[in-house]
Amino acid sequence: IKVLKKALEKNQDASEKLPTIPEQLQWETPSGWVLAEAKPQRIATFKPKDKDGPECYIAAFGGGVLDNINRWRTQMKLAPVENIEKQETQNFNAPIGKGVVVFLEGAYSGGMSGQPIENALMAGAIILGSNKTVFVKMVGAKEDVSKEKESFLQLIKSLKGLGDAK
Repeated sequence: IKVLKKALEKNQDASEKLPTIPEQLQWETPSGWVLAEAKPQRIATFKPKDKDGPECYIAAFGGGVLDNINRWRTQMKLAPVENIEKQETQNFNAPIGKGVVVFLEGAYSGGMSGQPIENALMAGAIILGSNKTVFVKMVGAKEDVSKEKESFLQLIKSLKGLGDAK
C-alpha cells in the first residue's frame, strides 16, 4: 500500500514498483449475483439474481487514481478534491494487487449509460498497475447499493489473473 499511497499522493507514475495487471482477469462472482449482458468497454457486468438492483462492472483502462475519483465525484454531483487525502478511501488487497475503494453519496447524473438517481450511492474500486488500471464500479439507489456492499467488496478482493493460484 505504501507504493500505491505514494503514487496517489504525488499523482506520479510509480510503474517500476507497481504490479503488472494480467491481460485476462478472473474473479469469484458473489453469491446472488449473475453475469449480465456484455457491454462495450467492460470486462464483465453483474447484477443481482432474481431482482432489480444496481449494476456492477469491471473495466481496465489507463488513467490516474485521483482523476478517476474526481470523475466519479462529478458524476455524483460532488465537487472534485485537490488531493487524495481530501477523499475518504479504504485500502484492500486482491491477488492482482493492492487497491483503494471509495463510497460516494449524492445525486447521480446518469453517466454514460444510466438514468439519473437522486439519492444514490456509488461504490468504486481502483487497482493501479504498471500497464493499466482496473476499475470496479457499482452505482444505484443508496438503499440498493448498501444491500450489495459486502458482495461488492467480495468481488474486488477476488480479482486475479487467469491461471493465478487462489
